[in-house]
Amino acid sequence: MLNRQKVRAFERITLAEARGAGWNDQEINDACSLAWEVSRITNYLPALRKRSLELFYNEGTNDNVSPGLCGVGQLFPELPIYVVPGGQHGGAKGSGVTRSVGAWPPVDENLYALAQHHFFHARPLVAPPKIQTQWDPGAQRLHVTATFPDGAEPQKNDLWWSVDRHPDYTLAMEYDPWQSVPIQRTGPAAFAGDIVVVTKITNMDFVTVHQHEQNGSTLTLSSPLLRVEGR
Repeated sequence: MLNRQKVRAFERITLAEARGAGWNDQEINDACSLAWEVSRITNYLPALRKRSLELFYNEGTNDNVSPGLCGVGQLFPELPIYVVPGGQHGGAKGSGVTRSVGAWPPVDENLYALAQHHFFHARPLVAPPKIQTQWDPGAQRLHVTATFPDGAEPQKNDLWWSVDRHPDYTLAMEYDPWQSVPIQRTGPAAFAGDIVVVTKITNMDFVTVHQHEQNGSTLTLSSPLLRVEGR
């Protein structure tokens, strides 16, 4: 925490510093809004698709600088993405960060797989799976089916979940634990599995993760991050 406090102090511009430089409150707010606007790529998806730009995101569930992943999944379920369960933004050694997304081996492999696809047509991208769920509150069981609309058959498939997570923008959220079970092929391009929790829950976040190997490269992708209410 001390290391994080120092990093934040070195990188930020305080309100006092901005006002001391002659900025008024409206200019400060406008600058912050513009800084966020240029990073909201979903605002420009139609224009980017017309230009045939190919997108693929690698994002951590526990990354405090990218909150709202469940909302992204609801609004843009077709967005190509690998949601890394437990994935964090990064931090100092000894800070408890175990899955820094930028250094996570499957993410590094995804960069190679995307390049193989885009520049050399050596492998396909895989469309995100369509998710169907059945929640049985009495049995505390969630049945999840992932179906690939492009007919893909990933070789490894897992279902990850985390219950009663801490709110976005909190430090505790970065250390929310995740669990996983393998999911099995149930038909052409379809995979299914169950989550059973032993205690009553308020909500549960879940995501399916799939590894698709072809022509010497492995693309790890996922469903959107989704949430089910426990009661």
